[in-house]
Amino acid sequence: MNVVIKDKNIQLRSNTKEYLEKKLQKIEKHFSDIKEVVATFAKYKNTFIVEITLTGDNLLLRSEDKNIKGFLEAIDEAVDKLDSQIKKFKGKKFGQKKVKGNVIKEQSKDEAIAENTEIAPEVADPGLVKVKQFAMKPITVDEAVEAMELVGHNFYFFQNIENSLYCVVYKRDDGDYGLIEPSK
Repeated sequence: MNVVIKDKNIQLRSNTKEYLEKKLQKIEKHFSDIKEVVATFAKYKNTFIVEITLTGDNLLLRSEDKNIKGFLEAIDEAVDKLDSQIKKFKGKKFGQKKVKGNVIKEQSKDEAIAENTEIAPEVADPGLVKVKQFAMKPITVDEAVEAMELVGHNFYFFQNIENSLYCVVYKRDDGDYGLIEPSK
């Protein structure tokens, strides 16, 4: 597992990097398919921010924690979030179907995709502050719903493998899911 550490607006102490690597060993015990870990450290005002992204074969998971106590506490929380995501990912009974709301999900290990976000400093006037670009592999609606649940977001942008359209799945307030796709 390759660990890449990025620091923004700060210089990390060596013990912080060592602490992160030690905590990541906990995750590697549960999931050995991890190829790379990118950890970004930032401090804005009195908040310590740690963002960790794991990539591997058919896997991309992300966790972030903001903490006022320090980087070590933020690392603990971010790694705990990743650990629970991995347990959820591995705990799926692959190949079985279950119904949630009106969507039938086929549980598979194919993909867990998360967005890579960067922390933007506070802006006085609202406006476009970041443009994100990422590679997108076509997936089914069910896989998009699973990826959205896995990363803990309430929407997910994807390319639908069935019609090649770019779509958004989202979680509704009633617990069901919605799909937004462009008109043909």
